[in-house]
Amino acid sequence: MSLLSFLDDYEVKQKMKEFPCPKISLTENIKIEPQTKDYGIVGTAFDYLCRFYVEYINKNIGENREWVATVAFNRLKKVYSRNQEYLLLITEEYAKAIHNYNLFKCNGIYTDDLVKSSLFLAVLDLYIRTGRDFIYVYRNFVFIDSFLHENSEFSKNINDLKKLISHVPKKIFTAKKIAYLNPTFGKASNMVGGADADIIIDRTLIDIKVTKNLKLTREYYNQLLGYYILSIINGNQHKVNHIAIYFARHGYFWKIPISQVGTKKKFEILAEWVLKMAKEFNLQSLPPRIITIGR
Repeated sequence: MSLLSFLDDYEVKQKMKEFPCPKISLTENIKIEPQTKDYGIVGTAFDYLCRFYVEYINKNIGENREWVATVAFNRLKKVYSRNQEYLLLITEEYAKAIHNYNLFKCNGIYTDDLVKSSLFLAVLDLYIRTGRDFIYVYRNFVFIDSFLHENSEFSKNINDLKKLISHVPKKIFTAKKIAYLNPTFGKASNMVGGADADIIIDRTLIDIKVTKNLKLTREYYNQLLGYYILSIINGNQHKVNHIAIYFARHGYFWKIPISQVGTKKKFEILAEWVLKMAKEFNLQSLPPRIITIGR
């Protein structure tokens, strides 16, 4: 179970409709067309690159949670403890990823090696989030034998990611006070089987989408609301007052104040309902209590 699967429940979907999806016209032309069909891996790799960038340009990072890829790496070391070939493969590539990440923190340069490492981290990440077999994904979608050839899928993914990251607007991701990388929401995240947002800049919760379709879907909107509800249940420690989506392929940033989405009381009622639903799903939950939204 995860936040997305929780939000996919029919009853939950119906309840979320109490918060109508804004009817907005998004007309920005796509700037970066996808070059392969490795949508999930490229999207996740971009999340890592964007996270590195936000960390590089912001001095005050309030939360920098352990990478999901690191969790996967530690788990795979045990899985492949008796398979020296696979163990050596993941250990060497992970070490390269750490080296390239640390180098970027010093110089801020997106090298091919760093982008390649982001794809490796994406494979590790997806191993945890989707339950896919690591070696299958690794061999068939990313590190295929022909990755050095100019027209290989791998090279296309690298070029795609370099274009995507080059279009990230510095102003949007520069915090005036504090930035949070992949923030979680304490026990509230645990009660839905795990939930981590992409980035919070000051008091704006930002979700990153690498879709070629510039559209505020009900699914995207529910995901943002889901994160905000979890933050309420957790005491709104990040003091979120805006939610937003950055559409990476369009270089477009959409943002809305929470006050335009719903009233404080309406969100408190929804938070209590989510707690109740979590218990019905037999998930880890919090003790019953009255939810109040802090300033």
